Amino acid sequence: MSYHHSERSNLARSIIGVQPGDTVASQSNGQLVRISAKSFSLYAGENQVTFVVSGKRFRKVGTLGNE
Repeated sequence: MSYHHSERSNLARSIIGVQPGDTVASQSNGQLVRISAKSFSLYAGENQVTFVVSGKRFRKVGTLGNE
Protein backbone atom coordinates (compact mmCIF):
# COMPACT_ATOMS: atom_id res chain seq x y z
CA MET A 1 0.00 0.00 0.00
CA SER A 2 1.40 3.41 -0.98
CA TYR A 3 0.56 6.63 0.86
CA HIS A 4 1.17 10.23 -0.12
CA HIS A 5 3.13 12.44 2.29
CA SER A 6 0.01 14.12 3.72
CA GLU A 7 -1.64 10.74 4.33
CA ARG A 8 1.51 9.42 6.08
CA SER A 9 1.65 12.57 8.19
CA ASN A 10 -2.00 12.32 9.26
CA LEU A 11 -1.67 8.60 9.99
CA ALA A 12 1.50 9.10 12.05
CA ARG A 13 -0.12 11.90 14.08
CA SER A 14 -3.21 9.82 14.80
CA ILE A 15 -1.23 6.72 15.82
CA ILE A 16 1.29 8.41 18.12
CA GLY A 17 -1.14 11.07 19.36
CA VAL A 18 1.13 14.07 18.79
CA GLN A 19 -0.01 17.38 17.29
CA PRO A 20 1.98 20.35 15.92
CA GLY A 21 3.38 22.35 18.82
CA ASP A 22 3.51 19.40 21.24
CA THR A 23 6.82 18.79 23.00
CA VAL A 24 8.35 15.41 22.11
CA ALA A 25 11.30 13.81 23.91
CA SER A 26 13.77 11.45 22.26
CA GLN A 27 17.34 10.30 22.63
CA SER A 28 20.20 11.41 20.39
CA ASN A 29 23.75 10.17 21.00
CA GLY A 30 22.73 9.11 24.50
CA GLN A 31 21.37 12.56 25.39
CA LEU A 32 17.75 13.58 26.01
CA VAL A 33 16.48 15.82 23.21
CA ARG A 34 13.22 17.76 23.29
CA ILE A 35 11.61 19.26 20.19
CA SER A 36 8.51 21.27 19.45
CA ALA A 37 6.79 19.02 16.89
CA LYS A 38 6.19 20.53 13.46
CA SER A 39 5.99 17.73 10.89
CA PHE A 40 5.34 14.00 11.01
CA SER A 41 5.81 10.94 8.84
CA LEU A 42 6.03 7.18 9.00
CA TYR A 43 7.87 4.58 7.01
CA ALA A 44 6.75 0.96 6.99
CA GLY A 45 9.01 -2.00 6.29
CA GLU A 46 8.14 -5.67 6.31
CA ASN A 47 8.74 -6.07 10.06
CA GLN A 48 8.76 -2.56 11.49
CA VAL A 49 7.29 0.93 11.33
CA THR A 50 9.42 4.02 11.91
CA PHE A 51 7.80 7.27 13.05
CA VAL A 52 9.56 10.56 12.32
CA VAL A 53 8.76 13.76 14.20
CA SER A 54 10.61 16.92 13.12
CA GLY A 55 10.64 20.41 14.55
CA LYS A 56 12.60 22.99 16.50
CA ARG A 57 14.90 21.66 19.20
CA PHE A 58 14.86 23.10 22.72
CA ARG A 59 18.14 24.46 24.07
CA LYS A 60 19.44 23.28 27.46
CA VAL A 61 18.08 26.49 29.03
CA GLY A 62 14.58 25.58 27.80
CA THR A 63 14.14 28.04 24.93
CA LEU A 64 13.46 26.99 21.34
CA GLY A 65 16.46 26.91 19.05
CA ASN A 66 16.97 26.09 15.39
CA GLU A 67 15.34 23.28 13.42
